[in-house]
Amino acid sequence: MRIERVVAGTFSEASERARQRFGRDALVLSTSKVGNVTELLVCVDLEEEPAPVAAVTPTAAAGFRAALEDELQTAHTVVESTSERLAERASRIDPEDGSKLVAAIRAELHALEKRLAVATTPAGLSDGMLALLEQGVSAAFARQLLTHARDFRAMAESLVAELELVTLDSVLGRDGLAVMGPAGAGKTTVVMQAGRAIRDHKECGVSALRDTRPGARERFFALADRAELEASWGGVPEGLSVFDTGAMDIEELHRAAPALAARGLILCLPAHMQRGAALRWLKSGLPIAAVVITHWNACEQPLGLLSLLAEHDAPLCGLAATADVTQALGAIDRAALTTDLERILQLSLSEPERTGD
Repeated sequence: MRIERVVAGTFSEASERARQRFGRDALVLSTSKVGNVTELLVCVDLEEEPAPVAAVTPTAAAGFRAALEDELQTAHTVVESTSERLAERASRIDPEDGSKLVAAIRAELHALEKRLAVATTPAGLSDGMLALLEQGVSAAFARQLLTHARDFRAMAESLVAELELVTLDSVLGRDGLAVMGPAGAGKTTVVMQAGRAIRDHKECGVSALRDTRPGARERFFALADRAELEASWGGVPEGLSVFDTGAMDIEELHRAAPALAARGLILCLPAHMQRGAALRWLKSGLPIAAVVITHWNACEQPLGLLSLLAEHDAPLCGLAATADVTQALGAIDRAALTTDLERILQLSLSEPERTGD
């Protein structure tokens, strides 16, 4: 089971989106509304690609052990002081008066629970940490954001400041661009949108390797015709073009790297992609010049994906919000992105309104 967020303008739109994405059996846990944005938290039964497990180094293990020992020592000190106070209070109570003795014990245990919570939990992190982890934000980056307490604007500004934003022109290689990414990421649409953007100031066409998926060739040429771009199929032409890698996976892209070396390599990552799967592409060892986030929705900012790009210093050069190849690839407006992130952070970290018991 996994908790997923669905965001839309109204409750009915969010409910319909949840039904389409996760089926009729998805269980709605809560609803929240901030401004004109409605969020549903739903419980779904989906398999998630596991994130790669990093090897634990001796240094990291020693650090963890030291932190654990320090936390245990803190807790031991708190318990000892509580025991001393309880013994001192008990000495002043008549042993025959059992009700007063029980009340004193309960009071000290309640105080002990509070002191342990404060002593062993980093200040300011407990309330929002789980919410950010559910969004796919790493624990380290969540701590960084939560240093701003509940100042959602400061959190959003902090995240945007960590992003490296670049233009499409800045990642052009000698022979154009190569667009790669997981299947279904919207690469072909990005190819057409990028080709039209480049064609505005220099001659440019689009091309693709042979793709064995049914209908891939027909769809590629249909989109090229709609975008009014010269198109070729089945090779890597010389000269300025935007190249679609199609269904090539990471291993195949490594083998094709020499043929793509003269191009800027753009990675398409869909906004709904899970952190582990996105990390696999970012750490593939391929010379990624920039990232385009596809399936972009201004109402549903992918906090986990954006924080992942920030952590790995991956340049972000575009946002693809539409499948219409005649529309421009979305430029990145820092101010607008900050405002959108502020709203999503407020929605994520606010106390949800429960729909039932």
